[in-house]
Amino acid sequence: PTTGGVSITVSGLGFGTSRYSAMARVGSTACESSMWVSDSALKCLVGSGVGAFHSIFVSSQHQIGSFSSSFSFNSPLSSSLSPSNGPTTGSFNVSLFGSHFGSEDYSSAVSMKDFGSHIPCEASRWVSDSSIVCLTASHIGSNQTFVVSSFMQSGSLLSSFSYDVPSVSQVIVQNS
Repeated sequence: PTTGGVSITVSGLGFGTSRYSAMARVGSTACESSMWVSDSALKCLVGSGVGAFHSIFVSSQHQIGSFSSSFSFNSPLSSSLSPSNGPTTGSFNVSLFGSHFGSEDYSSAVSMKDFGSHIPCEASRWVSDSSIVCLTASHIGSNQTFVVSSFMQSGSLLSSFSYDVPSVSQVIVQNS
């Protein structure tokens, strides 16, 4: 999960012969704790983060070994939004709810997908691991899909939003 707290076991060779000799990190973030198990195993309590394809690094006595692109946090997952419709002029907030948006603002981006093209929100604002807000762009249409993207991962909420339908208020017939 993006909130961290997951224990992983890193296997390899040359991690040292004592409990204080090796440390690990996931990408650029140190593990919340590293526990030496043996010369070929180390446990790491992963901290919070987002994104995919992080390398695992193990350091032992000023030497560093790595395993490239071996760890990914969960992808953003949107499950609902509010409101589900709005004006074609845009510039109003839509709150998306779900999970794995991150435990802090990691510059997640929100856009709408309409027939293959992405319409970025005017602004996206992270609220929590389970909520992000989109300031919508002006557009038209129904059954818009919202996409939350964060560091090479994305999650979609399919056909979840519609812009208001055109409203006819009066018809004037003029004879020539």
